[in-house]
Parts: sequence; structure tokens; C-alpha cells
Amino acid sequence: VVDCPAPRTIAAEGKDQPVSAEVHDKAGNSGSASILVSIDRSKPAIPAAVDPSANADGWHNAPVTVTFTCSDALAGIATCPSPVTITTDGLAQAVSGTAIDNAGNSQSTSVTLNVDLTPPSIVGIPTGSGVSNSDVTVHFQCSDTGSGLAVCPPDQVITTEGLNQTITGTARDKAGNTAVATVVVSLDRTKPGIAAAVAPAANANRWHRTDVDITFTCSDTGSGVAQCASPAKVTTEGTGQSVSGEARDNAGNVASATTTINIDK
Repeated sequence: VVDCPAPRTIAAEGKDQPVSAEVHDKAGNSGSASILVSIDRSKPAIPAAVDPSANADGWHNAPVTVTFTCSDALAGIATCPSPVTITTDGLAQAVSGTAIDNAGNSQSTSVTLNVDLTPPSIVGIPTGSGVSNSDVTVHFQCSDTGSGLAVCPPDQVITTEGLNQTITGTARDKAGNTAVATVVVSLDRTKPGIAAAVAPAANANRWHRTDVDITFTCSDTGSGVAQCASPAKVTTEGTGQSVSGEARDNAGNVASATTTINIDK
């Protein structure tokens, strides 16, 4: 051998870079060698896409899929992570992925997810129970152990008479989950009706000469009659004898009727 090429160092990045050299012997013969060299020192790219996007408060209220898109301009991608779907509640859940190119360079990325799939809790509590004869206030109690409450409805004051009125309130958490509470309210402020009937009827001078029976008739178009006065009998002689009866409805409203009896036997 007359000459043998010295080692060469290839430092530039590139694919299939040709490197060749010649050798000669003392007889004048020559030989050559050629090789292709590929160098990639750059890390691959691995952006992550989150679907669906978080809301304005940074929360998701549905399962979230993280998809990784890998690329490499020189050696090409050898490994790219598969999509990851998060279906559990949790704050700051990290999802990571690593891309590796064919030269062995690697790059990792990570996203942080706040996931709350659970609706808040809401309970409606009315003042009083059953049928009320005064305004009813419905208070709503709300709670949320995930993203936290965003909206709890204010108290509702019911002033309109009516049976079985449906009152609803909606709670919302910061992830956008909602829950509804329903309360049935009955309000009756109107007194019942009560009328007294006298038998036998008085004469033209408004006098009786026998025992007198008084019966009471009660009515209520709202909550209904709960109690109506029992019949009464007046047997004692006298003028201006007062007999009263009381009616009570299921809301607690009370009305009374009074009649005056004159008896002379």
C-alpha cells in the first residue's frame, strides 16, 4: 500500500451522505470504497391534541381523548404513542407521550386535564310542610366535590295560592354539569266557607216554641275541609241565645258562623 486515506469524521446532519476514498499499491493498482452516512441529531416533534377542549374554567365534563401526532424530518418516526382516553374524575391528571425517531432521538410531551363527570348535588327545602296558609320560601342547598359549584339557585318565595305547585332549581358546577331539584308546594290563604241551618225555622217574629237543631255546612275550594262543626241542639228557653260553629281547612285557615236563637215554650 502506497497510501491509505485517513479517517474522516462526518458531523453534518443529513440522510444518505456519500463518503468515498481511494487506495493505491506500489504496482499502481487502485481501489475505492464508498459508503452512505445518515446522521440525525434532532428530536422528533410530538404535539398533543385534546378533544373535546376544556371550558372557560379549564374543566371537562365528558371523557377526554389525547391524541399524539409525531413527525421527524430526517430519520423518520419509529414510535408514536397511541391515543389516551381519560374517563375518571380528577384534578390535574397528567397524560404523557414519547416519540422516538429511527436514529434513537426521543421527545416527550405532557398535558394536564381537569375532568369532572359527576353532577353537583342539590336539595330544595320548603318552609313548612303540607299545605301552607302563608308565603312559602324554598331554599336550595347545593354541593360539589369535583370542580366546585358555579351556580346554586337563590331562594324562591311562593306567594300564589294553589295546590301541588312544582318549584324547580338548577345547580351547575364549574365543569358545566347540572342537576335539578323539584319541590312541590301547596299554598291556601282563603278561609273555608261555613253556613248554619236552623230547624225548624223561626216564626215571623223570629221566635221558636220547640227545641231547635242547628247544623253546619262547610266548604273549601283550596286545600279542602279538615274540620266542620258538629250539629247543635238548643233546648233551653231564652232570647238571644248564640250558637257558633267553626270550620277549619287543611291549610289551617279558620272561619266561623254564628246564629241567634229565641225560644219560648
